[in-house]
Amino acid sequence: MLFLFGAMMAALLAQGPSGADPNAGTVWVNVPKAGTLPAGVTHHVYRSASMGHDVGFLIYLPPQYASEPERRFPVIYNLHGAGGNELHGQLAAEILHEGIVAKRWPPMILAMPNGGKYTFYKDSANGKYMGETTIVRELIPHVDRTFRTIAGREGRAIEGFSMGGRGATRLAMKYPDLFCSLFNQAGNVYHTSEQYDPSKPDVYPNNYLGKDRQRYVENDTFLLLQANVEKIRNRMRIQIACGTKDDGHLKTVREFHQALLNADVDHTYLEIESLAHEQSKMLQLYRPVWFDYHAESFRRAQSTVWSFDNIGKIGGYKTEVLGAPKVVDTELGKAIWFDGQDDAIYVPKHPLAGAAAFTWEAIFRPDGGAFEQRWFHLAEQADGVDTGNRMLFEIRVTNGNWYLDSFAATKTGAKALLNKEHLHPVGSWYHVASVYDGRTFRNYVNGKLEGSGDVAFSPMGDGRSSIGVRINKVNYFRGAVLRARFTKRALRPEEFWAAPGR
Repeated sequence: MLFLFGAMMAALLAQGPSGADPNAGTVWVNVPKAGTLPAGVTHHVYRSASMGHDVGFLIYLPPQYASEPERRFPVIYNLHGAGGNELHGQLAAEILHEGIVAKRWPPMILAMPNGGKYTFYKDSANGKYMGETTIVRELIPHVDRTFRTIAGREGRAIEGFSMGGRGATRLAMKYPDLFCSLFNQAGNVYHTSEQYDPSKPDVYPNNYLGKDRQRYVENDTFLLLQANVEKIRNRMRIQIACGTKDDGHLKTVREFHQALLNADVDHTYLEIESLAHEQSKMLQLYRPVWFDYHAESFRRAQSTVWSFDNIGKIGGYKTEVLGAPKVVDTELGKAIWFDGQDDAIYVPKHPLAGAAAFTWEAIFRPDGGAFEQRWFHLAEQADGVDTGNRMLFEIRVTNGNWYLDSFAATKTGAKALLNKEHLHPVGSWYHVASVYDGRTFRNYVNGKLEGSGDVAFSPMGDGRSSIGVRINKVNYFRGAVLRARFTKRALRPEEFWAAPGR
């Protein structure tokens, strides 16, 4: 009988609650009993300006948050289901902690907000329940200010079960620049614009979204997918799971799966045999791999790789070519060789734009040439003009050897790391890296630290890059470049690409 009652309630709430004010009983701050929270989880509140009261949330911090005080971490926003509150994501936090300690997953933060009993993470027409605004415009900025997060889309994922899955999906489709990963766990996805019916003011969603039809259009996940598909396709990883016996949710989940296929949006879709609308059972079934998807999403989103095997296109961008650089076959694969006289390539992208912390790696082979060579340059631009804010890899060549010069200049600080005492023979392949963790700038050759210094860099805007020469066409490079990787966080040396031949 208990299962039947739960199934009936799930089916009734799948569409939405009826009544004049289904959120009237929402308790916005739910303080847990002492000693009841899982390891790493604490309760907090933030002030919601849009609703005029405090809102509670739980936060899980991995052990590395305390042990690595300079490190920043990605955040998963876990949205609870209908009738829930901020205390309803604790099993997910327990599983995440277990996997991080076991080194199955890298350290991640889990934020568990209170979205109201039946807001479906939308703003109500009367402004009393701001389910969307409080997550997107209040909680996320608060978490980024309060904790050491990776404060960009490459460091945010969103997920939820049932109402939480529905809300997470709509918010991801509406704000694709906020999230790199979505996991909808049995959350209905409705054509909200087709539910507008002013003759039924006490039936959801009319009892919540009000009389203005435009609000239904703006809250329609299918229409949001269409409107933002270019920002979603190939940028956001999407996973959807629903049980084959989840009669109240499977139909619309399948419809959204088909909509993604029609839009050519790659995604992972799971129908779990014989599973009803059972969150805990779903979690336990996939416990060992539950956070694999988000972990992989963060790994992909935080790094961009450029391979130098095509003169006309690098990193997916059409290039501007000076001189006659050429693709050559090497023992490591195809690379681009520059003659040190007038060869250069320009790419209309600054791959580390917006990064508060970063790692810039490259594998290259210097082949002698002039003393001063500025061989890789990332330049910020404003209105198509270089601002002077920049990052560079440079080398100095002397007596058949070279040493590294890493340089960066932003609005708030500049630093050069010139390593004259660290000489390396020309004619071999090397891995170089520049790393900034928010306080200290470091550079490495073949994984070994060569220079460091504290500096206050600020994120740069977008711009362009030059390879083989400084951006203003001086100090040409003689040698080959194989590939480069740009990561919007500070990597540890053990996370670097392997040094060539080592």
